[in-house]
Amino acid sequence: MKIGDAPFDISVNVRNIGSATLSSADVHFSIDGGMAIGGAVTTSTNIASLASGTLTSPAKWTPSATGVYNVKVLDI
Repeated sequence: MKIGDAPFDISVNVRNIGSATLSSADVHFSIDGGMAIGGAVTTSTNIASLASGTLTSPAKWTPSATGVYNVKVLDI
């Protein structure tokens, strides 16, 4: 990634192990152990039972400087 391409989407691949379709979700993440950022996924979620899909946080991330960062998805 190039810092000039910021802001960046934070996406996570999920597998729905429940018996019902996943029709809504929140995605929160932290950078280097910082404050949680994120919220309700605004795109179509609809991941069927036992299926996989990608969820993207509504919050985009802009690094403060070039470097290596630890990005952690906190909850879905």
